[in-house]
Amino acid sequence: MIPLMWEVTPRDWNEERWKHALFLTKQFTVQVLVPIALQIVNIAKTIVSTQYPPASASGEPPHRRTGFLQENIDLGEITTHGVTVRSKAPYSRALEYGTSKMQPRPFFWASVMFVIEDMPKIFFEVLDKEMSR
Repeated sequence: MIPLMWEVTPRDWNEERWKHALFLTKQFTVQVLVPIALQIVNIAKTIVSTQYPPASASGEPPHRRTGFLQENIDLGEITTHGVTVRSKAPYSRALEYGTSKMQPRPFFWASVMFVIEDMPKIFFEVLDKEMSR
């Protein structure tokens, strides 16, 4: 039987190498993932900026009534594991995925899909910058 896990911890690494690896991971998160997450936030806020009335049609992003949704899309936790983009508006999930009484009005995943095209470009720009040091 082939094991489904493998050794990822170099046995000869000392505490300094681990600290350096953690530093590089944090650096990667801040330099690569935060700009990508900020793009997602900005695009999501733009997507929900169309003024109400009229109400949005099924399948279209929600139109702006009070601005609460738009104001509550932001960055969440930033850790060495990644960055969270969130909406603190309690009805965000209902808008994004719909309910039994309402068709979806997606705004979040549309923003993510728009930014996905730029992810490799941002990643390689940071990588090139780091490699040239």
